[in-house]
Amino acid sequence: MKRSVPILAAFAITACSSTTSPVTSEQQEYPILEKRALENIMCIFENQTRCDHIIENRTIFARFFAPADLGGLSAAQKIRGRAVTTKFVVEAAASIQQCQRTSVETISLIKDVKISGGAYRVEGTKPLEQGQSVCFLTPEPTEGS
Repeated sequence: MKRSVPILAAFAITACSSTTSPVTSEQQEYPILEKRALENIMCIFENQTRCDHIIENRTIFARFFAPADLGGLSAAQKIRGRAVTTKFVVEAAASIQQCQRTSVETISLIKDVKISGGAYRVEGTKPLEQGQSVCFLTPEPTEGS
């Protein structure tokens, strides 16, 4: 019996120290939402409430996406804010059923949103007014363009 105690203890330690966690359905679905969102680049968000929320809170969102030394937030607050905001934008763009585009002049609302390794921004049509402006996702301009 004495011999099996160390073996059982080693097994228990190994079982408890496992770092793998179960993958949730939300984690499995998010890459699909990102892909769908990127298929809807330049398409107007059909959920006007989401666009209104972005317009209303654009100064808060700008603080999340500001460079490290700007915005008055800790690194942890920025990371969390970026993640939540990016998920919100991805869901808005992914839920578009029929692509409609606009050629009206726009204002950048959120810059440098990272989706599937690329950089994107949320634009809103001028003049920015809740219930009047529309929002859409567009690629972030690259250097030299």
